[in-house]
Amino acid sequence: MTEAAANAQTYQARFEQAIQASQADQLDDAIHSWQMLLKTYPNDLAASNNLAAAYIKQGHFDQAQQVLEAALNADPKIAALRKNLNQIYAYQAQQ
Repeated sequence: MTEAAANAQTYQARFEQAIQASQADQLDDAIHSWQMLLKTYPNDLAASNNLAAAYIKQGHFDQAQQVLEAALNADPKIAALRKNLNQIYAYQAQQ
C-alpha cells in the first residue's frame, strides 16, 4: 500500500470514528476527534462543519461560530457552513 493510500485509509477511519461518536451523542469524544483531524488536515471543511455542529449540539455557539468563520475564510462558497453560521447568528439575535 502506498503512503498516500495508507493516509487516506487512516483519515477515513478517523472521520468515521468521529461520525459514530457524534451520532451516539458522545459529543466530547466527537469534538476531540474533529479537532485532531483538523490539526492534521486544517483545510478539511467537512471536519470543520461537523465540529461546529457538535459545538452547536452542546450549546457552545461562540466556539461553533469561530470554527465556521475560519472555514468560510478558507472557502466562502461552502453552503453548509454558511447555513450553520446563519443559524448561530439567528440564535444570537434572539438572546
